[in-house]
Amino acid sequence: MALAQLAESLGVDAVPCHYGDITHQENKAMMNLLDLDLRQLDPEDPDELGEFSGFALVDHSRPGVNDRLPKGLAVDVVIDHHPPRGPVGGRFVDIRSEVGATSTLLADYFSRFDIELDETVASALLYGIRIDTDDFEREASEFDFEAASELVEYADISLLERIESPNISAETLETVARAIENRQLTARYSRRALARSTSGTRSRRRPISYCDGRRLDHAGVRCAR
Repeated sequence: MALAQLAESLGVDAVPCHYGDITHQENKAMMNLLDLDLRQLDPEDPDELGEFSGFALVDHSRPGVNDRLPKGLAVDVVIDHHPPRGPVGGRFVDIRSEVGATSTLLADYFSRFDIELDETVASALLYGIRIDTDDFEREASEFDFEAASELVEYADISLLERIESPNISAETLETVARAIENRQLTARYSRRALARSTSGTRSRRRPISYCDGRRLDHAGVRCAR
């Protein structure tokens, strides 16, 4: 979304797209509260890509890896902070593994091109930095802090707080309850702990992922499974 706004500010039409459903509770809340307009592509309709004359990958670097794009797709732009695990092609490639979030790179472009941030984009980018760096406690760099300090001037902080406390589905609540009931905390080394629990066999992946995040919030826990 941020890259699409950057492109349009420079006179280039762009459509932010994604594959698959957005099901994580916080991400759904961000989509709804920020009223984001993203196009969901159909992986069963490869001809759909024919209407685009160029492709940009954001937060990943290779088509067909972590997305449903054809592996041989010619990519024009790659923006990512994850170290690549293979060759990366593109006319413009910006991969900076020293930063903690791809949102930091996008915020940097707004600053470099002196393009004014609107509240929606600033809020989404700040949310992205906070999520990727676990509120600046995981692999956060000086660049992430600098980007956040600029974004906070434009972002809607009260709305971000609502995103981080979304309405939770009944299925997720039931999964969390089972995980809490079955939890085990095992000491590992002097400052680490491993949290184990089972939420049953019928839970879908997203509620289980939500549980993992909550278990990591447990004081002293560094690994959840």
